[in-house]
Amino acid sequence: MNNLLQLKGDFYQRSNTNRPGAPTLPTGVSVTSEKLNEMLENLLNLQSYWRKETLIEGCLISVRYTRVIPKSKRISGFLTKGSISANDSIVGAEFTAGESRKHIITHFVQMTILDETIKRVNSTIRIVDDVFNGVISAEQLKNVNMFGIDYRLYAIAKTNFMK
Repeated sequence: MNNLLQLKGDFYQRSNTNRPGAPTLPTGVSVTSEKLNEMLENLLNLQSYWRKETLIEGCLISVRYTRVIPKSKRISGFLTKGSISANDSIVGAEFTAGESRKHIITHFVQMTILDETIKRVNSTIRIVDDVFNGVISAEQLKNVNMFGIDYRLYAIAKTNFMK
C-alpha cells in the first residue's frame, strides 16, 4: 500500500514584484550600422520572397545565432509587434552541424510583423549613424539617455531601439 502525504494549511503565491531591466549589450560588445545593414538586406530579401510565395499565409524565418542561446537572450526587438513577442512565433529549433554547435530558431510570423521589423531596423540604423557615427557600444547603450535622442523623429520607441 502507498503512503499518502497530506499537506495542511493555506498556500499563497505572491506576485513577482521584479521588473525586467533595460535591454543591454554584453560588456565590450558594439553594434555597427554595417551589421544592421546586413540584417536589413536579409530581411528585405525575405520580404521579397514571401510576398511572391503564397503557399502559406505568413513568413517562415530562421534566425542563426553565433552560439547556443538561452531563452532570455533570444531576439526581442525583431519579429515583434504590439503584445506579440518573438518567443510566441517559434515553430522550430535545431543545432548547426559541426564541432561548434549553434542554435537555429525558426519563426512563423505574419507579413505585417516582418514589415514592422524592417521599419525598426531602418530607424535603428539612422540613429546609430546620426548619433553614434555608425557604432554603438555597450557603454553608450547603457547611458543612452545622455545623448538626448528624440525618438519621435526616427519613428521608433526608445525601448525598441535598445532591443
